[in-house]
Amino acid sequence: MPPLTLYAPAKLNLFLHMLARRADGYHEIESLVAFTELADELTIEPAPTLSLEVRGEFASDAGGGMHNLVLKAAAMLQTHSYNTLQGAQITLTKHIPVGAGLGGGSADAAAALRGLNQFWGLGFDTATLQRIASTLGADVAMCIESVPTIARGVGEVLAPLTKPLPKIYVVLVHPRVPLLTKDVYAALEMPTSIAPWVETVVTPNDFFASLAPTRNHLQRAAISISPVVAELLLALETLQPAANFVRMTGSGACCYALFEDAEHARKSAETIRQQQPEWWVQSTELRTS
Repeated sequence: MPPLTLYAPAKLNLFLHMLARRADGYHEIESLVAFTELADELTIEPAPTLSLEVRGEFASDAGGGMHNLVLKAAAMLQTHSYNTLQGAQITLTKHIPVGAGLGGGSADAAAALRGLNQFWGLGFDTATLQRIASTLGADVAMCIESVPTIARGVGEVLAPLTKPLPKIYVVLVHPRVPLLTKDVYAALEMPTSIAPWVETVVTPNDFFASLAPTRNHLQRAAISISPVVAELLLALETLQPAANFVRMTGSGACCYALFEDAEHARKSAETIRQQQPEWWVQSTELRTS
């Protein structure tokens, strides 16, 4: 069988609301999740056993062997397919920073499930892959389809948006300092009020206005642990001309700015690269559907 190549798009939490802390320690959330054209790349080739090679700028941070969610996902898929003895050589090229709140590890695991399902001819449908994905981590199931989605529960209850997103451009900024999700949640102070979000996806300006009352409730906790997050936000908020919307994604430390205009986004990314050459800066766009 010829090699199979797949892409694992980075995700953005356009808002992330903490609804309640459960008795088991997990948090009930509501989040609007979108995906970007920035993606890790997986190539799957025939092999007698399972193996993983990690390449790219962030390979050393991603970990290898069973510490990497890609191999965990592959092993889980084997178990659900009655312990298939088929193998695969998987090559993962990491373009998404690790520990950034961009869901790179989850996206990689989801891509592995999608790819190996096809490569091994297993025939599992999307719902089955999502059920398997949910056992690997809260964000993995939403990455199976990588479409704009409202995620609830602990992230496993998914409701794709009924309309495509408008064309929106993104600048991503990361300080190259990872944040551990567990540390951010440990510092979280639960909010006292939450603004509801209404799906009004018509024009970019309508969409930006709909996001204005929402929050990422982990943002303050992330700043308390890693003050550089506040520096990222300030750099994005003080761009001239101004971005349309600025926020931290997930549990950080990556922050983003949204733009209606592609050239504005590109020039803004270049401005920040010149001002802060030690930061990772990427210009991309949201996937509309």
